[in-house]
Amino acid sequence: MSDTPEPHRPESAEESRHNRDEAPQELGLTIAESDLTQTIAESSDKADIEARTEDADIEARAQDTVRATADAAHRGAANADEHARDIAGQVREQVVRAVGTAATATPAPVAARGRQLADIVRRHPIPVATAVASGFGLTWWATRRGRA
Repeated sequence: MSDTPEPHRPESAEESRHNRDEAPQELGLTIAESDLTQTIAESSDKADIEARTEDADIEARAQDTVRATADAAHRGAANADEHARDIAGQVREQVVRAVGTAATATPAPVAARGRQLADIVRRHPIPVATAVASGFGLTWWATRRGRA
């Protein structure tokens, strides 16, 4: 036979339940059910508060990010608007200079004929548009025919 003692094995389920219920009391540990329930409730409340606090922090950070993004978008739009106005002003100045240069460089008879042509176009826009489209069509046809 062996010298090692065999571990104690409960004989029945009832003996196991008895050992489970009596062991803490034998060791001097008495925990009332109400204390245990209160401890569990406090732990649950603490975990719930921590979760709500974490959710609130995440929501606050998300709102801050949204505000910062919206502010940046508004600033970007304002800067783009200002830049577009600056560019439009520069273009206007260049057009005025170009028109002034062209007006001074154009001989008087050519300028008079240009004004007459502009008046004709204003009075008869549809026939002029038809003539221009026909001219483009004939040019296209002639260049296509020459390639074939």
